[in-house]
Amino acid sequence: MDMSSQDPIFVAGFDVTADADAEFNEWYDAVHIPEALGIGGFRSVTRMVRAGEYDNTFGPKYLNLYQVSSQSDFEAGWETDYRRASSSDFNRWGPALSNGHVGLYIPHGR
Repeated sequence: MDMSSQDPIFVAGFDVTADADAEFNEWYDAVHIPEALGIGGFRSVTRMVRAGEYDNTFGPKYLNLYQVSSQSDFEAGWETDYRRASSSDFNRWGPALSNGHVGLYIPHGR
């Protein structure tokens, strides 16, 4: 991900229970990311994992940074049946997820 880009970033972060961690991450990489990148406006994703075993007050264990082409493209893609189906599949993991944070971030004017 080019951090010098002026593209908006959709952030999705969460913790995963230890018993679901490996299976969830396999599914996320093999199924969810390709589905998400099929949503209009989504360009790429960078997955991050928190360094060390810090208290979750420092944020969720996993942080996923999706580069999107524009805020309007993101909003249009968010309102599609394709995205709703992808989210429905994601939601089955709800019992294994906590400390969730999601949001669209746009470049801050300087």
